[in-house]
Amino acid sequence: MKNSIVYFLLLFLFSPSILAEYKTLDKKSKKIYESTRQYTFSWLFQDESDMRPRGGTTKGQEVNLSKLPSNEWNHLQEDGISKFERDRRAILAMTGGYRTSFDFIETVGFSSSYIPAVPYQSWGTEYVYLIEDRGDFISLQHIIVMFIKMPDESISDAMVIKHWR
Repeated sequence: MKNSIVYFLLLFLFSPSILAEYKTLDKKSKKIYESTRQYTFSWLFQDESDMRPRGGTTKGQEVNLSKLPSNEWNHLQEDGISKFERDRRAILAMTGGYRTSFDFIETVGFSSSYIPAVPYQSWGTEYVYLIEDRGDFISLQHIIVMFIKMPDESISDAMVIKHWR
C-alpha cells in the first residue's frame, strides 16, 4: 500500500512538469507529440471493442506557466531537516495550480455480458488547496476545473470535473 501511495505521489508531482514541457517544443516535435497515442490503462484484453481513447478535442484558455521554483519547493530543499519534515514539506509543496490531463476509464465490469465504454481523455487545471495541517496530519483538497475556449474565442465559466481529498 505504501509503495502505491509513493508511486501516485511521484506521478502527481511530475505530470505537470512533463505537460509544461510541451509548450517549449518546436513545431516538428509538437506534431510528433500530437500524433502519438497516449497510453491509457483500459480493457485492452477485449478483442471485440476498440479501446483507443476518445476526447480531448476542446481547447482551453492560454496559461502562463511559472518557470521559477515555488517558495514551498525552496523550503523543501533546506539542509538539516528530518525525513519526516521533508515528507511533510513535500506534501505541502503540492498546493497550487497545475495544467493536467486525465482519463475517464471503466476498470471493473460486474457481469459477464458487460462491455466497457471507450476511455475518454481530457485536460483541465488542477487546483490543490491546503485544508488542514496539524503537524502529523495534512489534508489537501484537489479540484480539476475546465475553462473552455468557445467558438467565439470567449472563455466559459469554470466547470468542476472532479474533486477529491
